[in-house]
Amino acid sequence: MKEFEINVDPRSHDMDWCHAWVTIGFTPDDTHYICVCTQDGQTLEVGIRKHPNESKLNGSTIPDVDGYETINNDWWYIERDVNVSDMSVDDLCDELLKLNDYFIQKQ
Repeated sequence: MKEFEINVDPRSHDMDWCHAWVTIGFTPDDTHYICVCTQDGQTLEVGIRKHPNESKLNGSTIPDVDGYETINNDWWYIERDVNVSDMSVDDLCDELLKLNDYFIQKQ
């Protein structure tokens, strides 16, 4: 079993940690996380967010990616919502790889 140390300031994120979420993704570096998340199993949040071990965004800016909204909130740099019925598993994997390629090119 792999364990992760998560450094989060509980004073500012209490409610965020009370919700059940499923997240699948990978880390292209020590501060970013390319992933898909869902809370309800119907709406997928796809994009680049802060690394799971980071307590806040690191201040970097992700350049515009077609179809993604620049968020820069407590969790996401860029993100878009997709209905689960609108994207196959293969399309979702391709989308995550596309984000990774884009991220690597812009760094």
